[in-house]
Formats: sequence, C-alpha cells, structure tokens
Amino acid sequence: MTARAFRQIARELKALKRAGLTTPATLVKISFGERDPQNLSAGRVASETRYACHVVEPSSTVTVVSGEPVRGTDLVALLPGKLIASGAVPTKNDKLSLDGEDYRLVAVATTAQGALYTCLARK
Repeated sequence: MTARAFRQIARELKALKRAGLTTPATLVKISFGERDPQNLSAGRVASETRYACHVVEPSSTVTVVSGEPVRGTDLVALLPGKLIASGAVPTKNDKLSLDGEDYRLVAVATTAQGALYTCLARK
C-alpha cells in the first residue's frame, strides 16, 4: 500500500467516526509479570492496561479471521489503528469491552502497517 492509500483510509475512518458509525470501546491489553521465585506454583501475575478505541462492526459475511472460523456467537470487529489510544496493538488473548460486554480476542488480522485490525472476539 502506498502512503497515499493510507492517508485516504485515515480520512475515511475519521469520517466514519464523525458520522457516528463507530462504537466507543475499550481495548484491554494483558501483560504477564515474572514468576515469584519463592512461589513458582502461583503462576505469573497478570496486569491490564486499558486503551480507548472505536470499533466498526462489519457485515456478517466474514467467516474466517487469521485461520480461525467465526462462530455464530462471535463478534467480528474492525479496529482502525488510528482510533486506538496511545497506538496500542491488539493481540490474541487481549480483551475488548464493548457496550458493557467483555470479549476475549481469539484471532487478530492486520493490514500493512497496522492501519486496520480485524479482531475475532468471543465471550
């Protein structure tokens, strides 16, 4: 993709947001700390960092995301990279909070340079 194409995508995403065609959401990044050497069986402590974002819900024609089939109860959400606070990058096993519901990301596909993330999320 060219720089011109990326600029066009960014303009279109901003237009979607202004038109109210995006839904405010929260991307919750999960990161795991080190194991406690005194208590190895306790596992690693997870910490969560929240990032504001906006989601565009595509049509229901998406059937596979990164090789993972879409189930009837799954949520497929498009996260424009420009609309995620602090430039956070969604990855598998992160969470997405949308309309008071929490989902776990089971697959994430991206366009070149992170312009758009297609996320497959399950409750």
